[in-house]
Amino acid sequence: MKSFTGTERLKRARELNPGSAYRPTEREKPIIKSISIKNAIKMEKKLRTIMVVYSDTAVDAKKATTMKKYAFNTIEDVKVGDRIASDAYDTGMVIVEVLEDGFRYYNFVTGELTNVMNNTKLGMIRTIKILDEVDVNTIYAVKVTDDE
Repeated sequence: MKSFTGTERLKRARELNPGSAYRPTEREKPIIKSISIKNAIKMEKKLRTIMVVYSDTAVDAKKATTMKKYAFNTIEDVKVGDRIASDAYDTGMVIVEVLEDGFRYYNFVTGELTNVMNNTKLGMIRTIKILDEVDVNTIYAVKVTDDE
């Protein structure tokens, strides 16, 4: 992971928030530097497609070859064998493959991954964001807009 100097952090923060008139107080500066560096690092990460199998326990390579694999996109640092969980699914997931490239679509008949929509049997690969921890006192929400 690349570390940034204070000047690089400030430059990166300005790139992330161009034209911002807000000036942080001395008390807020360390927090803002920390947030800016995290955003800067995430922006430099490459989107990759990961393959997972659904399992609440660890899965060895031999067993994974017999299980159905599902694709997700992520910018997170993950490796084969990592276990992840989501409220969106009843069963946990085990990462069985990390591809160097990110793909946009999957063929739900053949399992082929592609970046070109050239078939009616293609579905969009969902993005998964992996949090370090979930705060039970935080409610996660998305902004809702009216499509009229």
